[in-house]
Amino acid sequence: MKVSIHKRKRILLLFALGIGLPSLLLGYLAFRGIQNDRALLEKERLSEIRRISESIIASIDENILEVERALQNAISNQPEISPATLLRSLESLKSRHPLVEEVFSFQNLEKIRFPAAKFLFVPNGKGQSIVSPSRASSLTQKVQYAQQLEFQQKDYKKALISYQQAFEMVSDLRVKAELLSAIARVQKKSLLFKEAIKSYEIIARDFSRVQIEGRIPLGLAARSELGSLFIAINDLLKAIKTFIELFEALIHREWTLEKAQYEFFAERTKESINEIFSKQPLPAELQSYTSTFQKLEDEERTLREITEKLIAFQESASTDLQAKIPENLVDPRHSVKRFTLDIGKHTYLISLLSLYTGEGRRTHEIWGLLLNADYLKDNILRQAFERHVSSEQGEWIVRGKDGQVLLNSGRSPTGSATVKTNFTENFPPWLLELYQKEPHLL
Repeated sequence: MKVSIHKRKRILLLFALGIGLPSLLLGYLAFRGIQNDRALLEKERLSEIRRISESIIASIDENILEVERALQNAISNQPEISPATLLRSLESLKSRHPLVEEVFSFQNLEKIRFPAAKFLFVPNGKGQSIVSPSRASSLTQKVQYAQQLEFQQKDYKKALISYQQAFEMVSDLRVKAELLSAIARVQKKSLLFKEAIKSYEIIARDFSRVQIEGRIPLGLAARSELGSLFIAINDLLKAIKTFIELFEALIHREWTLEKAQYEFFAERTKESINEIFSKQPLPAELQSYTSTFQKLEDEERTLREITEKLIAFQESASTDLQAKIPENLVDPRHSVKRFTLDIGKHTYLISLLSLYTGEGRRTHEIWGLLLNADYLKDNILRQAFERHVSSEQGEWIVRGKDGQVLLNSGRSPTGSATVKTNFTENFPPWLLELYQKEPHLL
């Protein structure tokens, strides 16, 4: 019995030494091999993710470089080319490259200009000054007498006759426009609405851009009055047509207005339109204008944001630009300077370019680009991610300076970011986060 037990122990020992121990050793080596393979795979995947991030950054840099070259080509012959030719060249640049929000020049390192910008309005006090035309003494007396009848004595019938007599005495375009405006005003006060409409229609047609004191274009004031007169005679269809056309003319900058002027007429026009639309039941022929008005309001909102952003840059960026311009900007080897500038609630992506007028000569004018951050983010950057990162490779997030999510792959990433990286020289000032999926153990 003791011999049998001894043999079994010996067999178990031989099994452990001959089979169990080698199996454990092989298992350990296999596990180490798996770990090494996984580490190698992780290294390869990390290298791939880094290569992808570098490709995305290079793609963005190439797009920015393309518009910088386009601007250099557009201004290469400046100032030899005419202002009209330069304007057409810059407008073509903007139409071909949506990444360009606006082109500006920095004259003598002091004044910022936007040669191709179309402002919805100009800052208050920046409008064109108006010089009143000289009048003959007899005409002046006639006009003063008419004004006395109108404003002091309230004798509109005699005032109208006096204005009409004065109108026949003059040939100067602006004086005739002012007198015709006075005639229309008195006709309206006299409740001669149809006559007043005819007078204002002549002003809108023949004297649209003539400006009076206060720098108000007569055509603008006349069309606003026409809309009110059509409401007064209960012709709502003509009234809504007039106000819609006036709002469209304001948005499309038919007249150059200061901000206060634009705000006054735009708000007055929108209030008049909403007043007509508030009438219930709304006539069927007016219902089609509601969508037109909505589109115009959306367009105006966009143009207002752009205008306010450009004006803020124009009024406040000079000092910052001076501080950002390095001495070697005029060196052809370092002819571009990119940086981000914050002014109030606005953030600007800026690219400055030096300008040469000839061999060994430099101008005192530096040109620059304001890049469209939304287009860069929503179009160029998103397309770069979609081109380089597949859903099988992982997810991605783009964050702004304050950490908010600007763009993502549309799916929530899991785990920690594999790669976090900024753009070259932190331009644009966004952070890229790429998340790779966890590999299976085997």
